[in-house]
Amino acid sequence: MKRTTKILLFSLFSLFSLILLASLLNVKNVNAFTTITVQVNSSSDDCYVKRSGSTLLLNAYLPCGDFNSYDYDYESGMRFVNVTVPQGATIISAYLKLKGYSISGSYIIPTTRIIGENSSNPSTFSTYTDYVNRPRTSIEVNWTPSSWSTNVWYTSPNIKDIIQAIVNRADWSSGNALVLFWQHTLGWSGTEQWISAQSYDDPGDPANAPILEITYTISKWHSVESWNGVLHTIGWYAVESWFGSIVGWTWNLVEVWSGSIVGKCWSLVETWSGVFPELPMFYVRSVMLYVGLGGLFCFMPLLAFAGKKRSLHLLFVAFILLFLSWALLYTVSVTTNF
Repeated sequence: MKRTTKILLFSLFSLFSLILLASLLNVKNVNAFTTITVQVNSSSDDCYVKRSGSTLLLNAYLPCGDFNSYDYDYESGMRFVNVTVPQGATIISAYLKLKGYSISGSYIIPTTRIIGENSSNPSTFSTYTDYVNRPRTSIEVNWTPSSWSTNVWYTSPNIKDIIQAIVNRADWSSGNALVLFWQHTLGWSGTEQWISAQSYDDPGDPANAPILEITYTISKWHSVESWNGVLHTIGWYAVESWFGSIVGWTWNLVEVWSGSIVGKCWSLVETWSGVFPELPMFYVRSVMLYVGLGGLFCFMPLLAFAGKKRSLHLLFVAFILLFLSWALLYTVSVTTNF
């Protein structure tokens, strides 16, 4: 075989290997997670209130619980500014972190709960009336710490559903402020039980103020009209309307549907109703195209040096491997949610 022919075959082999690698990397693309951490950074951005009708903005601690039959249901508010989570982002996790300040003399840890303010960009705290009239999210998360000690950081349970409800608001924008309330279950418990966390006004260090940590992911939507449901995906190009839940990659054009879909690489969908738990055949054929090309060109260096008879044998082996890999991928596609 001439030297120029060998060089040409090796060049084609290298080119298609790069195409195959790039294609597979694109197919395996997944949503990237981003984690942000924001901390109370102003005196009026944390406070606590008493049911007797007062608000304390300049206090070293943020209590939650019951002191006595008169001063009970202490609760605290925390405002976090410049929360850089895009509107509609999928919240993977969210945690409120508080640094312990003190515990009641009875050493009873109350059952507390965390609630969000149902506003897109809440203002800083001012008066008792301002505090109690703020709209709350319907979602709340209970938190009963197993222990509480001074100068120890404590992390709440996952409050992602609260944050999700806020960033899903149509008027939410990245960089807005976000408020969380730390409350005791309503009513006098009949015994003293409270804990408190350090605030921004703690004389020790403002770095002890409450912290909010959020991990989220976003989808690369190009054009969307309307929907109602849950979507965890990237690479959607044009969507008109749907109702349901969808998990997948690379939807090119969708008109209308109702149901639940798990899959990748849908090219054109007009309308359907139902559940699609299998991998679309379009995706299988796409992968097989890459695998076939890659497998075929992997034999090019061998063909360049093999004789005519051996070349035919190698080509036959290549197509057998191609068929077996196609059968394997098809079997996986219809038996899993891959």
